[in-house]
Amino acid sequence: MAHLIGSGAPIESETGVGFMLRDEFDVPPLSFTYEQLEALALGAKTLALIADKDLSDAAREALEKKYATLCLIATRRNWMPRT
Repeated sequence: MAHLIGSGAPIESETGVGFMLRDEFDVPPLSFTYEQLEALALGAKTLALIADKDLSDAAREALEKKYATLCLIATRRNWMPRT
C-alpha cells in the first residue's frame, strides 16, 4: 500500500482499518495473462449481478472498458476477444 501511495495513487489508508481510493486516476500500463483477464471479467460480471446499484454500475463500466480495449487491440491484430 505504501508503494502505491508513494507512486501517486490517491489512496487513503489506515493499518488495520482498510483503504479507500479518493478519486479517479490513471494506472500505468498493465499486462495480464488470458486467465487473469478471465478472472477479472468473472468477478466483474458477478458483481454486476449481485452488488448494489453503484457497485453493479461500476462493474459494468469496467467490463465495457476492458471490452473496448480488447476490441481496439483485436482490430490491430486481426482477432476478436470473447465477451
